[in-house]
Amino acid sequence: MSLTQNSVQTMFSMNASGDNPSFAPTVQVIHLKKIDNKGGGGEERWKVILSDGKYFLSGMCATQLNNLVHTGVIALNSILRVNDFIVNTMGSGQKIVIVLGADQMGAN
Repeated sequence: MSLTQNSVQTMFSMNASGDNPSFAPTVQVIHLKKIDNKGGGGEERWKVILSDGKYFLSGMCATQLNNLVHTGVIALNSILRVNDFIVNTMGSGQKIVIVLGADQMGAN
């Protein structure tokens, strides 16, 4: 299973996966961390760092993907095909990717 070369740069140049529906990069999860809710309520949130083997990006998993985290599909070092995402620009100018849909590629 090979990672999609230069996919991080391609994702950052897009606003969302809808810009190019055929683009579904294969990336590796190199960091996964539960984020504390400041208000104490609501659904849990997961910060993720994804790598294409050369570059990496910071992002968040949409709450509808929490089940994939709990079942181990999204886990440290897992290989994912990201088939739906949006790119948000934070107030600081930093871009992050919100992963809306992903599939496991191979066994973790």
